[in-house]
Amino acid sequence: MHDYNLHSYASMLEDSHRVDAYLAAMRGAIVPGAVVVEIGTGTGFFAIMACRFGASRVYAIEPSSAIEVARQLARANGCADRIEFIKDLSTRVVLPERAHVIVSDLHGVLPWYEMQMETLADAVKRFLRPDGQVIPAAERLWVTVVEAPEPAGASRQHELHGVDLRPVAQLLAHQGVKAQIESDQVLAVPQLAGLVDYLAIGRRDLSVDLSLTATRGGKADGLGCWFDATLFKDVDISNAPGRPRMIYGQALFPFPETVAVEAGDRIDVALGARPAAGEYVWNWHTRIERHGKTVAAFRQSDFNGQVLSLSGLHKTAGTFTPELSADGCEELFILERMGSRKALEAIARELQAAFPQAYSTPSSALVRVAKVSARFAR
Repeated sequence: MHDYNLHSYASMLEDSHRVDAYLAAMRGAIVPGAVVVEIGTGTGFFAIMACRFGASRVYAIEPSSAIEVARQLARANGCADRIEFIKDLSTRVVLPERAHVIVSDLHGVLPWYEMQMETLADAVKRFLRPDGQVIPAAERLWVTVVEAPEPAGASRQHELHGVDLRPVAQLLAHQGVKAQIESDQVLAVPQLAGLVDYLAIGRRDLSVDLSLTATRGGKADGLGCWFDATLFKDVDISNAPGRPRMIYGQALFPFPETVAVEAGDRIDVALGARPAAGEYVWNWHTRIERHGKTVAAFRQSDFNGQVLSLSGLHKTAGTFTPELSADGCEELFILERMGSRKALEAIARELQAAFPQAYSTPSSALVRVAKVSARFAR
């Protein structure tokens, strides 16, 4: 979940529309002497800029190894004395003071993403002053029907060189994907489907019923979704079709088949997202009607697009009594000795002696121990 990929962070910084908008919002929100918290600081660029805008103290929180790069950048830019870098999840962090401003850009294509809602709700409650600001302040979700965005054909290929691909296509038809949607691919006037106020996050899930009307004829391939955000006062960004491309892209919830629509067709949509095990499960139910008759109707869900095994599901049942696998036994062995405050080399020697078939040399055992230490050691 927190893998460090420097190219990913570099790509975010290369998105000038995103960066410029966040900097404009920070410049407006941060007053001289302000305390700032950045959640998901990455390489620390915004934390450094917060110092330049007058922050007296910045708490830059990041669970990945990118924080080591952030420390180097802070030293190179002469502000390491004003930034406290914290390598952890923000929900596990306790700060000595409350912030005037929280800055965060945790979400993916849409705001309903992984634990973003929970994370920011927790940060506002525990880190922010009563008169504080959150960047972004609010985000809105928009939905329409679209044709032919770039990945739409992936779920339509049923045969290749005589090989039946329908089982793959059936799974792909139930998976929302990142897309690049152009304005001329929009078939109906977009409608507002959701609003998130980050100063007062209420429900973390989404459930909305919409009725769209096709404004022109075309081949409907799915639902297109995007967001626009108010970062601070009049500073806004949007990943809507027709706007300058941003790193977020748009979301496509595909139909299992292309549907020819005509101007005036009614498209009823029930769209939902609910948190489950640190992710969001999306469902989209669509009915297309023409002159009161149903042209097409689909019921789709991310859950139906998952590759599940019966044995895997069995292991998650509340009545299941687990038994540690060989890998689990090794990890437990290492963790118990880490809890006894033993050096890694000593743990590696004991690991090799206890599991000689898995580790033929002390160095191979040390590699395994070091990996566990990197994950769990303080």
